[in-house]
Amino acid sequence: MTSPATGHRGFPLLCVLAPEDCRRFAFEDGTVVFNPASWQSHLLNPSATRIFNALFSGPCSRDDLARLFDEHDAAEIAGTVDEMESLGLVGRIEPSA
Repeated sequence: MTSPATGHRGFPLLCVLAPEDCRRFAFEDGTVVFNPASWQSHLLNPSATRIFNALFSGPCSRDDLARLFDEHDAAEIAGTVDEMESLGLVGRIEPSA
């Protein structure tokens, strides 16, 4: 069984950190995201923009992202999410015990 804070099979959901404070500026070839927590701006390529926008709409699991972007390789999605986590743009909602 899954709870609202978990994805499929109990995996944590991913979410945009502080979406209410995040600033996005879309361009033809990507998006610039300003992260007020780190006071840094990040240029996202089109693939990262699609993933970020999906997470901005609401939390989802890596499996959900893979289904949304079935034309992308799962390893590419995982690598992009990992990089966005390391930049502090997205985070995990850990399952409740």
